[in-house]
Amino acid sequence: MVGLIISISSVQTQQGQQNIQQPPIVEVKQILSIPEAISYYSDLYGIDDELPLEIARAESQYKNVCNKQYGCSAGIGIFQIVQTTFDENCEGSPYDVKDNIKCGIKMIKDGDTWRWSQSIHVWSQNISEETKKEIRVLN
Repeated sequence: MVGLIISISSVQTQQGQQNIQQPPIVEVKQILSIPEAISYYSDLYGIDDELPLEIARAESQYKNVCNKQYGCSAGIGIFQIVQTTFDENCEGSPYDVKDNIKCGIKMIKDGDTWRWSQSIHVWSQNISEETKKEIRVLN
């Protein structure tokens, strides 16, 4: 489980002349897979999900892991973000799936795709020409 999308709504009822605030209604909408969470947060950050999905697939195969060869010092989680980079750019923990996804998407939105330049030969193969034109690292 990556995360939950919930809906919280408040209800007011009238009883005689009084408005009575009812407790909020919390409804679980769905449980997200890693690719669904990437798409969800891409939408929240206002970017197309194509590039984040491809970078995450190239970096970790959508698994919340450390780099197999070099350990966590070389990259953490879905987007394989180095701890110092995470600390400089994001909040939370790179080990937390949601925080890692949000951080990766934030950096992509900010034009920091160069941070994944070592895997560009993988992720750039699967993105559209339009997306390639939009990102700095390929211009």
